[in-house]
Amino acid sequence: MIYTDKEYILLNLIYSNAKREKLNYDEIIYLFKESLDKGINLFREFELLTLQSVKYNTKTFSNLLRFFKEKEHLKYKNDISKIEKKCNKNNIKMMFFENENFPVNLKKISNPPIMLYYKGEFPMIEKILTIAGSREISKYGKKIVNKVIELFSKENYSILSGLASGIDTQAHLSALKYGLRTFAILGQGLSSRIYPIENTGLAEKILANGGCLISEIEPSKNPNRDYFLRRNRLQVAFAERIFIGEIKENGGGTLTTINYALEYNKKLYIWNPILLYEKGEFEKSFLGNLILFDEYSTENKKNKLFKQKDCIKEKAVEIRLGIDFESTNGNYFEQLKLF
Repeated sequence: MIYTDKEYILLNLIYSNAKREKLNYDEIIYLFKESLDKGINLFREFELLTLQSVKYNTKTFSNLLRFFKEKEHLKYKNDISKIEKKCNKNNIKMMFFENENFPVNLKKISNPPIMLYYKGEFPMIEKILTIAGSREISKYGKKIVNKVIELFSKENYSILSGLASGIDTQAHLSALKYGLRTFAILGQGLSSRIYPIENTGLAEKILANGGCLISEIEPSKNPNRDYFLRRNRLQVAFAERIFIGEIKENGGGTLTTINYALEYNKKLYIWNPILLYEKGEFEKSFLGNLILFDEYSTENKKNKLFKQKDCIKEKAVEIRLGIDFESTNGNYFEQLKLF
């Protein structure tokens, strides 16, 4: 290995503190990958690193080069032992990019995680369905997620989501209901308090039922918007297939997940609630779905979801379910090449 375990922790500390250091997350990963390709350790041999084609010509990339050249990373050196102790205390394990068992699906993406922290039984070679959607969820959203997971349970899929409120929570609950393993990739460190706090018990149930909590962020970090958006790429990269439940009007973080699914060429399923809408049923939590499938006209032409809808519809599989979810014939999904 080019990097020792402690050096991986140090690299991850820099990554986790990118915003505070006025650095860019993807540029850190780019520099890390360049160092691996050239067999050069950024901490011990940085002066030997030559970048033939500089991908980034930004102030933040200049800051990053200076950060290593002037050895500013040394200020985090004392934190390494603290993290190791915190991991031991909280049963948190570590997996590094150069490890043989590091997930191949994550290594393939353009911006892979430098390392992963995890609690529980790590998902290795498995059929995985990622479920994502709005943090606001209607009674219909709960039913569609439950129905989709019921159908995937017959194919022995494991369920991955993000432990957030709304669609994520329902995904984990339905997975447990049908006896499936379920995993959560978090936008926070694994030793900080679970967010949202009301899902603390759910996190414990996931672990108790052979699941896993995963994060690329160092253990003590609290959740923030950047971490949530960053983890979306990992949720998509991990899985074979992606199902999108309810989407709010402007797409929100769910649109980021959809874009990663398109970029990584994943099988993408999105719910179209038109059968409900035609019967006079309407919830704000699935307004984005209606806009995406041209079932609802928006006057806001700056709406990000509206701008991308044609590209998304071209590649996504449309899932239509009405009010009577429980009577839905599984053959309908087979016709859509769900499996």
